[in-house]
Amino acid sequence: MPELDLDQPSFDLLDASGRARLQASVDLCVHAAGSTLIAAGQASPHVFLNLKGLVHACAADVDGVDQRFADYGPGDVFGACAVMAGRARLHDRSARDTMYFLIPADVFRALIADNPRFAANRGLCGARRARPDVPRDLHFAHIAGSPGVPVLDRHTALDATTTAALCWLALRGASGCRAVALRPTQRAL
Repeated sequence: MPELDLDQPSFDLLDASGRARLQASVDLCVHAAGSTLIAAGQASPHVFLNLKGLVHACAADVDGVDQRFADYGPGDVFGACAVMAGRARLHDRSARDTMYFLIPADVFRALIADNPRFAANRGLCGARRARPDVPRDLHFAHIAGSPGVPVLDRHTALDATTTAALCWLALRGASGCRAVALRPTQRAL
């Protein structure tokens, strides 16, 4: 059975006891193509670390047709936002057979509570964007220090990955994209 690589980004921020707890709690799981891993509107009992395969994060449009929001490939973590929020905004479905580690939600929440550096990491809700013009390795840390990036942090209703993608597109001057700074009392639409 493969072992969880605790030296990869996000998990490398855990202290020694957090690493031991995580390693002791993970399970290995396989799902066939077409399986729903996390249902929109539902709580997720796990955070997933994709080892092999491809998972699409989708939302149904007004006509009930799935619109792809993001892709999770090998090395991507998904379900963290659903665990922390108590429900998923999107549904995650395997595009092909997938193998991944399952991190129990209660263990993940405890790791967040006990490890401030791990909790502050912006890569935990990361995904590869379905938009081809957004880099595959986009993380908030890549653009946070760039000149002209407005403060769109914990005071928005957007998740970190969406915020990073919007800021990146705004910096590139993508058609119709502009970033807007929000005060703590405002909520994004």
